[in-house]
Amino acid sequence: MSAIRITKAASTLPPRTESFLAALANRRSYYALSMSSPIPDSQIHEILQRVLETTPSSFNSQTIRMVLLLKGEHKKLWDIIARSLQRIGKFEESTREKIKGFRKGYGTVLFFEDTKMTGVLKAMFPGTSYAVKFDEFMAHTTGMHQLATWTALEEAGFGSNLQHYNPLMDEEVKNTWGSPEEWVLNAQMVFGKIESPAGERKAHTFQVGMADKLRVFGREESDAEGIQTVMAHGNVVVDLTD
Repeated sequence: MSAIRITKAASTLPPRTESFLAALANRRSYYALSMSSPIPDSQIHEILQRVLETTPSSFNSQTIRMVLLLKGEHKKLWDIIARSLQRIGKFEESTREKIKGFRKGYGTVLFFEDTKMTGVLKAMFPGTSYAVKFDEFMAHTTGMHQLATWTALEEAGFGSNLQHYNPLMDEEVKNTWGSPEEWVLNAQMVFGKIESPAGERKAHTFQVGMADKLRVFGREESDAEGIQTVMAHGNVVVDLTD
């Protein structure tokens, strides 16, 4: 009869891979933020430049644009959003408190898509299956840039969260910071000094097991004695041995 032994396992991944995955795991949504920064503004600027230079994009189209708002300019954005919500009668107490919390942060990164470039790509492949997929491809590109920015800011010591109040304030944002008409706003990433922890990760209502998320074919099995299954969360090893 098999005996079941559950132990904690050290990672078997290469160190650089483990470091990268640890950074992804450490990325959380932080909402209690203050207007303080662990690094100079120049380094925040450099993080965004590096993200734009190194994050992949469909057909290397580089359609993502960013606007970095710090301190007073950051507060100005959240005042604009507050006024936009008031105009449409959506500024109840709970929303007012959320906006006030975002306003307390150090900065906001605005994420845009340059639709002029998307149009150029569509024109390059008329009548092809690619042409009708470019809007979807751009959504993929936007998501990659947001994740890269979020992870990099948190590795630098910030807490961050991602918001989507567009298109309520799009016109005023363009008028205030001079973004071109072709730039379409997709998201706002707030960041600042962490004033309260993110809290425990909770299982999602629709959580499914790893076996239902990931299927593997053709994997070469380990020569190690027994069967080991490493669970994704916590590096728990279930070792079934005779």
